Amino acid sequence: MKKSCFIKFIIIFTILLATVIYLFENKFSDIIIPGTENLVKPILLEELNDKLQALTPSTNKEELKKLLNENADKIINLDALENKQMENILSAIEIVVEDNIIDDTELNYLKNLFEKVKN
Repeated sequence: MKKSCFIKFIIIFTILLATVIYLFENKFSDIIIPGTENLVKPILLEELNDKLQALTPSTNKEELKKLLNENADKIINLDALENKQMENILSAIEIVVEDNIIDDTELNYLKNLFEKVKN
């Protein structure tokens, strides 16, 4: 192997290695794990919609659907929420849906929870 071929090989190898390291450190989540949010969101929304279908029809039911759809991204995005907040929101939704009737106090409680998450 000639000396110039070896030097070219080392230069090209260094550039490729630097590119791979850069992509791994900075763009890993975009390249390797694209759209995990797109996998979780429909499943969670479908599960919530199934539970909402069992509720008795009322204006509060429609408001709850609207509230959940508006704040679905906050529920899904685990990085934006602390685990405690996430658990509080999901347990509050479970409690509200549990008795099949949504009253104004439960709806206001959920609105306040989502307002706290916004801040």
